[in-house]
Amino acid sequence: MNKLKFLVDVATEHNKKVETENLKIDTFNITKKDNNLAVTQDSTNIFMLGKNESGQSYFNLGTEVLTDSQLKALREGAVSAGATPLATDFTALADFGRYKANSTVPATGKTLSEMIESAYFKASDGLAYTLNADGASYSVAIGTCTDIDVVIASEYEGKLVTSIDIAAFYGCSNLANITIPNSVTSIGESAFEGCTKLESINIPDSVTSIDALAFAGCSSLKRVTIGNGVKSIGNSAFWNCESLTSITISKGVTSIGNGAFNNCSSLTSIEIPDSVTSIDYGAFYGCSSLASITLPFVGATKDGTSNTHFGYIFGASTYSYNSSCVPSSLKTVVITGGTSIGNDAFTYCRSLESITILDGVKSIGNSAFHYCESLKSIEIPDSVESIGSSVFMDCWDLIIYCEDRSKPANWNTDWNTGYITQTIWDAGPIPRNQTNIINKLQVQIYNLHAQIQELAAQVQELQNK
Repeated sequence: MNKLKFLVDVATEHNKKVETENLKIDTFNITKKDNNLAVTQDSTNIFMLGKNESGQSYFNLGTEVLTDSQLKALREGAVSAGATPLATDFTALADFGRYKANSTVPATGKTLSEMIESAYFKASDGLAYTLNADGASYSVAIGTCTDIDVVIASEYEGKLVTSIDIAAFYGCSNLANITIPNSVTSIGESAFEGCTKLESINIPDSVTSIDALAFAGCSSLKRVTIGNGVKSIGNSAFWNCESLTSITISKGVTSIGNGAFNNCSSLTSIEIPDSVTSIDYGAFYGCSSLASITLPFVGATKDGTSNTHFGYIFGASTYSYNSSCVPSSLKTVVITGGTSIGNDAFTYCRSLESITILDGVKSIGNSAFHYCESLKSIEIPDSVESIGSSVFMDCWDLIIYCEDRSKPANWNTDWNTGYITQTIWDAGPIPRNQTNIINKLQVQIYNLHAQIQELAAQVQELQNK
């Protein structure tokens, strides 16, 4: 690893950090500044290297251009600080201001973005690169590398590194950080399974698939950001990631595999984007701390052709097992899409308190919310054209907020039979009722409290060093 510690996590909207040391090099300093790497001289910004929200490298030119001697010092590093020379020869740039991030720098054959990338990340030694069957790209595995902070090269022997091999880092229990370049398009089965010290992972936009068990058993993994290019999350991909508290699923994902987040017992909330069209059996089984979930549909698929009960994604084979499989911690459900909520979809979901159905759902089946005994509020949009019978039977203390001004003709006459306190018509645009807002705020407060505790632990760890 580069001892200047140019370890930069791929920037995201909510998580951007740069780990650098403030090092004196020749007549200028390399410091952290605005979450980027800043090069300054006499407190004057010369240039800044960084990564934007998409993980792309960029630079900002300051008021001066580096002299040849300064460039040479930057390239060679600070010997007195025990630093390894930087990978990029910046002397090839006569004037940084002449080049945009995606333009090719003369005499190098590389774009400025690529040169900055190589300056930030010096690939780890000892990694094993294997030529793929196409003869035009490489896959990577651990090889003889012993680094705890591993940086994968974006190219090897002039060819792109496009895949992380099957079981590439399996059981690397000392691996603490992994930097995946934008050249990688696939993460193989069990690629990082059993990497018990890995705490966060940023999957770049270039990756299109995360295979089965890719991060299974990463028991210290707390944060995952999935890039916009990912289409599928494989079976048990994050199985038993028991410390996972935050998962950002991009809007490009279309399928989530069987048991993908099985036993992620610290996960408190999750939002599934509307791009997802299928969620396989037990995808969130054992997520025992889950307090809120946002879904694009109810059941297995957006088209609603089979397994239409809510508990399917929690491991319930039929609606009869909703009670035992849907986590009792789950209080708030928001449904953003789909066209139907099937018969008995939420039957026996006894702990749910608030359900919001957004515009687009057209039908709600018989007994859809039967025995939702804790349900206090539900919002029904005016897109709902038909509702079956006994939909809310044994919902003891429920208030129903309907956008329609009165009961539509195709709603069953006993649609709201059973212990309902009140039905409010012409409720206005959804969401609107105070109960639901309070529930959402309580979930947010719970999540913030967990984040504060995590930050406090990190501060304590730094103080103890």
